[in-house]
Amino acid sequence: MRIEREELLRLDSSLRRAWLESDGVGGFAASTILLCATSQYHGLLVALPPGFNPHAALGDLATPLEAHRRALVVGDLRAMQAHLAPGVPGEVATVYERLPSPIGRVDVVGCARLGLYRVVKLRVAGPQGVVVLQERWVVADGTWRIALVEATNSSAPTP
Repeated sequence: MRIEREELLRLDSSLRRAWLESDGVGGFAASTILLCATSQYHGLLVALPPGFNPHAALGDLATPLEAHRRALVVGDLRAMQAHLAPGVPGEVATVYERLPSPIGRVDVVGCARLGLYRVVKLRVAGPQGVVVLQERWVVADGTWRIALVEATNSSAPTP
């Protein structure tokens, strides 16, 4: 994307244009195109602090998320799909079917509250590489369920 100098000089519009760059494991950088921090979420490097305990931040989502994490580790597709909210599109379930097997480790590397949703970022590692899942959880039928998931291949195989 290219933005002309004259357009950058229009502060009203320039301060409303922002960028975001994620490192794929929970850290990010974000600002306006003028590098003016106009939001509490802006920062040039926002990384998870050492010893970050996502379960403390998850509240009542911690238990269903732990069951989901265990299902991922053992490759229990039926249990993974049981965590999906009713009516989610079929392509959401296929994200889990496409994960490389075997999975050696699943770590929660980020979490956020977006209104009624919770967004959880999982780092899924195995001998075939690392995949980062970003899951959007919502309360459905009285329990937390996954409404949306995105997967990003993050790195080469792990030893």
